[in-house]
Amino acid sequence: MISKEEYLNAIKKEFDIIKHLGEKVTEEQLSWKPTEKQRTTLELMHYLTYIFLMGADSVASGDGEAYKKYINTEAPTRENFSQMMDAEWEKFFGFVNPLTEEDLKTEMMMWGRTQSRAMHLLGFLSLASAYKTQLFLYMKQTGMENLNTMNLWAGMDTPPKE
Repeated sequence: MISKEEYLNAIKKEFDIIKHLGEKVTEEQLSWKPTEKQRTTLELMHYLTYIFLMGADSVASGDGEAYKKYINTEAPTRENFSQMMDAEWEKFFGFVNPLTEEDLKTEMMMWGRTQSRAMHLLGFLSLASAYKTQLFLYMKQTGMENLNTMNLWAGMDTPPKE
């Protein structure tokens, strides 16, 4: 199994990739959505600025309902998205880092599932991968042909060929 430090490093990398993608979103892409019942790009970016925080708060506090206080958070702009993701990371880290091995083994009910706090946290690593991919696909679907797997998985532009 991975250590808490390895987990935090892995999810921090996901935060960095989400920020990298968010920095490339254009003004024209913000209102785009693939279908009427899906989120716009801006709504997805907004969700990304609090989903991890509300989950970490729930896991740390043991209160599966703690997420409710984050639902009406302020939406980001293109200009402050990275700063909002940084602020979310700092709070996320602040909730998760103090948890002990014993805390992580404790079971709790959250979002319809009873499982260990560690398993709930692992779910957020999956969510980060899923939602960064959704953001990437939104960007590709709106014509950003220069984005590629380096942007999605490494959080960087492809280095120029020599």
